[in-house]
Amino acid sequence: MEMSQTARALLKFREPEGEYDKAARVFEQVKWMKLRRAWERACKKAEIVDFRFHDLRHQAATDLLTRGADLNDVRDFLRHKNMNMTLRYAHLVRARRQRTASLLDLPAPDLEHGTKTGTADPADPVTPASPSSSLA
Repeated sequence: MEMSQTARALLKFREPEGEYDKAARVFEQVKWMKLRRAWERACKKAEIVDFRFHDLRHQAATDLLTRGADLNDVRDFLRHKNMNMTLRYAHLVRARRQRTASLLDLPAPDLEHGTKTGTADPADPVTPASPSSSLA
């Protein structure tokens, strides 16, 4: 199972030495209804309204995309059967779409020599080339 290095380190810290012992579990085995009631109590105590446990999965998808993961990686990580489920998160990454669009403002690669004729800095404003200079 894939997990972050932080989660892996926390679980490793709790790993029992020698033979596996059920008493050493990070979380005790619990029935779904007991977990649901505990979640609802925790949300109520924290004054969080209308937040389901499953919302954490949606938050993970959002966080992954805004940190640079691509949609296919998120689809695979969340085990979505098809890309349509993952595409629900695509609108959340507007800055990435803007950076991608700004790539079209760069000079075209020099196809004869296989090199780029310019570079872009997303922080700098891009001055579009004049139509005559790009059609020479």
